Amino acid sequence: MNKKTILIAEDNDSNYMYLWMLLRGDYNVIRAVNGTQAVESVKKNDSIDLVLMDIKMPEMTGVEATEIIRQFNPTIPIVMQTSFAFDQDIELAMRKGASAYLTKPVLRDPLFAELHRFGL
Repeated sequence: MNKKTILIAEDNDSNYMYLWMLLRGDYNVIRAVNGTQAVESVKKNDSIDLVLMDIKMPEMTGVEATEIIRQFNPTIPIVMQTSFAFDQDIELAMRKGASAYLTKPVLRDPLFAELHRFGL
């Protein structure tokens, strides 16, 4: 069975390492350190099955990156991750194309529940 591939768009090294440690055994993991890299990664790599997108990143926010990704890939699941769980931030992310969101710190069970919901 081929492992599914998850792009983690996260600029914070410790947050990325935590997610990588949770996912590495079951999934192929790719990293983008800003929104621009996330967009380019999804554009260039059609083997990415899901994006874990941090809302606050340098160069381009996760919301901006999601909006651009949706222009060329309307179906890839994009799960936003945020420690800023204000209703208006979540609503904006969902309007711009996010498929779901998780609040930070991301806990294992809710993360895997979302992955399974998207067939991963």
